[in-house]
Amino acid sequence: MMKHKICIAVVSTLYCSAVLSKTVVAPLSVPLVKPEVSITPNDLDVNIQHAQAQINKAVALIPEAACKKVAFVENGYGLSFVQNEVKVKQPNGGEALVLLPESIEVTSVKGPALVAGLEKGDKIIGADGVALNDGDLFTERMFGDLQMKPDKIKRSVTLQINHQGVKKNVDLQKTSYCVTTPFQFEDKASSYLRLAVSTSSKTNPGIGFLANKSWFSSLSRNDQIVLAASQMASEYAVSLALSRAKSAAMVGNVFGTVLALTTGVNTANLGGVAFGGIAAKVRDANVLKPAYSLSRHMGLSHQQIEASLIRMELLKKSSVAAGKTFDWPVDASSAALEAAMQEFEHDMNSSSDKSIVMKPDLSSKNATSAESGKN
Repeated sequence: MMKHKICIAVVSTLYCSAVLSKTVVAPLSVPLVKPEVSITPNDLDVNIQHAQAQINKAVALIPEAACKKVAFVENGYGLSFVQNEVKVKQPNGGEALVLLPESIEVTSVKGPALVAGLEKGDKIIGADGVALNDGDLFTERMFGDLQMKPDKIKRSVTLQINHQGVKKNVDLQKTSYCVTTPFQFEDKASSYLRLAVSTSSKTNPGIGFLANKSWFSSLSRNDQIVLAASQMASEYAVSLALSRAKSAAMVGNVFGTVLALTTGVNTANLGGVAFGGIAAKVRDANVLKPAYSLSRHMGLSHQQIEASLIRMELLKKSSVAAGKTFDWPVDASSAALEAAMQEFEHDMNSSSDKSIVMKPDLSSKNATSAESGKN
């Protein structure tokens, strides 16, 4: 029977848990990491996993100050791993756990680990020139002990890894990095792309794309990055809309109280109704400017962004003609795209702050499209 010891280093620490069959034992008070069910992925899922890794690699390039507006900032190495062990029967009838050769296996990478070239399935065989084949020893090497206090983790490390039979060094720096989960995938044929806004939380509503697997897998890397930038730009539009709603809340609360006192109308659900309006408004917003900013931060040139936006517009027209849903929150006429480029480059050249994220236009996309038609 195989035993996995799962560890993750994302927020300045390594989280570990021991998993044996269906029994979970947690050392100390460390949060558990639920192991994923082992399945053999098909080619489509492999393509999507690769695409997500490439997107996360680009997202990690977004400056921290810009990331805070549109996604999440984590701190650490962005590395998680499992320790593989096997139960071996002993002559006395008992069992003992034995480490497999090269037992420390990378299970996921993001941020610094992803940028440095680590991949899922790589085997960690040493750190800073010291050979390792034990998760606890690796943890001690990273923290100095097994207490795993975030402030004790090493600021840098050189890992020795085995990547598909090739041994090499990987240099890692503990740093802050940007992460996001822009896509969820579905197999439904009724849509290619759907922008989903959750109203379950007024403070952190959540927004993302539901994408058809086959369609998404067929896109180029640049198109996928522009898609991710557009999702984060939509998240930014949500935060701005909520901020504006909160600014109006002082007046709104007074009005609601007066309304309740004078008419007897129950105002308890007005917040949910208002947020529903915000969600609808965000779907109608044009997020070209922040999407352009983020795409540039993620390494794309103006020409690459323009080509992807043209393809997205054509895909939208063809999908609508085919009766499929395609929620695309970016309207980009040639004039609007040129204006976005000029504004972005002006801001980058004139400011010491290189974390530029231009604000979205929260007015109707229909109005923007009408204006675009006049150009």
